[in-house]
Amino acid sequence: MIFDSVHAVILRLAEKGLITGLRIDHIDGLRDPKGYLKRLQDHLFPGTAENQSAPFYVVVEKILGNCESLPPEWPVYGTTGYDFVNIVNGIFVEKSNATEIDRIYREFTVLKLAYEDLVYEKKKQVMQTLLAVEMNALGRHLSRLAEQDRYARELQRGNLARALVETIACLPVYRTYIRSFDVSPQDSQYIETAIAAARGRNPELNSDCFQFVRQVLLLQQGPQLFPEQREARLAFVMRWQQFTGPIMAKGFEDSLLYVYNRLVSLNEVGGNPHSPGIALAQFHELGRDRQKSSPFTLNATSTHDTKRAEDVRVRIDVLSEIPAQWEKHLQRWRRLNQREKQVTNGTAVPTPNEEILLYQTMIGAWPLQDDKIPAFRQRLQDYMIKATREAMVHTKWTVPNASHEKALIAFVKAITEQSKNNEFLKDFLRFQKDIAYWGALNGLAQVLIKITFPGIPDFYQGSELWDLRLVDPDNRGPVDFAQRMGMLDELKKKQRCSPQCFRELLDHWQDGRIKLHVIARSLNFRTANSDLFLHGDYLPLEASGDNRDHVCIFARRTKDNWALIAVPRLLTKLVSPGQPPMGEDVWGNGTMVLPRKGPKQWHNILTGEEITAASSRRVSVLHLSDLFKHFPLALLSSGATQVL
Repeated sequence: MIFDSVHAVILRLAEKGLITGLRIDHIDGLRDPKGYLKRLQDHLFPGTAENQSAPFYVVVEKILGNCESLPPEWPVYGTTGYDFVNIVNGIFVEKSNATEIDRIYREFTVLKLAYEDLVYEKKKQVMQTLLAVEMNALGRHLSRLAEQDRYARELQRGNLARALVETIACLPVYRTYIRSFDVSPQDSQYIETAIAAARGRNPELNSDCFQFVRQVLLLQQGPQLFPEQREARLAFVMRWQQFTGPIMAKGFEDSLLYVYNRLVSLNEVGGNPHSPGIALAQFHELGRDRQKSSPFTLNATSTHDTKRAEDVRVRIDVLSEIPAQWEKHLQRWRRLNQREKQVTNGTAVPTPNEEILLYQTMIGAWPLQDDKIPAFRQRLQDYMIKATREAMVHTKWTVPNASHEKALIAFVKAITEQSKNNEFLKDFLRFQKDIAYWGALNGLAQVLIKITFPGIPDFYQGSELWDLRLVDPDNRGPVDFAQRMGMLDELKKKQRCSPQCFRELLDHWQDGRIKLHVIARSLNFRTANSDLFLHGDYLPLEASGDNRDHVCIFARRTKDNWALIAVPRLLTKLVSPGQPPMGEDVWGNGTMVLPRKGPKQWHNILTGEEITAASSRRVSVLHLSDLFKHFPLALLSSGATQVL
């Protein structure tokens, strides 16, 4: 009855064909996600067979951990896209500089706790504070199970509860999905990994307590158990699973992501803040796997819950390319701003860890128009209060530290004050201006990949232009759609424009029209070639030449219809600020080899240019200088179907 009442409107709209898909948030909070999804599909399409694939388009907000995949038995088409957020962002991080970025962060903050230990401690903190009542209830439930087992009834209740807490703190994923006595190999592995890690961290804790937790979570059948005892253990496990997800969400997403501030563009839902980045070979492997396993999953770059918008992330990514400059400015800014810090309760505010988060946030979200700076100052102050409360180090939502927060607000106000005496702001703006340009080029590349990569591109409202918003509530304000519609009408007049006229979009990149241009033309092309992007093969391609690592290229193919996508990346060593990555001066004699049966004639959807492949040593090649002759991206069509 509750299901029918809650879903009545949705089911009625679906029956009338007024909605064609559903996005299910917080799926991990359900007791039985698979059961719910099956019931939902049954109501949308009555009579669906148990083994039938999902008849109605449903995607779920399932946050996938490292090497974790969506349960294959779920009747869904994929996730809401956080996995893609982190895949695409990773290729704009310079892997070779990971050690330097680690060192800079460690020396600036003087923090010594390892990343893995921080995750562990934050999950325990959540269990001891925000979810203490729920954990006490789970501990009592586990103790009752032990009392009913003649081999475990002597175990101390406190030690059992502690073993459970330690196991949850070491669980490498949000949750398992056990719903019967048949435990999947994947779920079993996650639990075994957690138990082993918890034992290693707590050698003094009675090993029998961990052994009992293991037996219960894996639903191991012993001769001493009656059927009702086995059912009680299954009920416990299904209840336990509902809490491990919120613990990870609160401990990792809502706390650690504001504490571990090494390179905050990597601090995203479902991401790995300690990641060195993603190599192109790994990116292409993920593309192939995605096309085979989940071609209709969502490709997101910004959502209502991302920690920072798509164009903020790719600005901050640039810091990974220039660690020496980043360190120099960090040290200078700390020295210049030292006098603006206030000491509260013996602590200078902001702390080094808060300070490095603040500077990265300013680099990523600083507005493109000067008249937006006063509003941004207020947004930045609000953001820093939220970030520090989420971090739960010096202040928190439940017990705000008024003096710390007041000092933090005063610091933000002082360093962003537009005055002749603000030497910090002068230096910051010079540095940030360069970062913003390189970041904008990253943003263009990111959005083209999103539209053409295996999956369904998803656009969060407002991201049609440069999206420099921060976490909610900053990203949930009104959007000027009239402005976007006016820009789109203007861009339509350029349909028959010569390639050279697109330079005007580049010269005025700050207004965002260039991003809207890429989105509009690419989406129209995708619509006209839906079969190519929904079902087409994913073909990784490689460049040759001195700058081969600075370009990501792949193709999509169905029979005789082809699309070729090429975007530049890691641009600080390729072009100067303000110089677009175009032409022979940048790309020299760099080329890419086309697949053996690839077409020779190509049409650039973004500029209208015609490009002909050259022959070299019995293969056909495209020169990078031709791909990027008049525009910093390339979306080529074999010409079978043109853009709308």
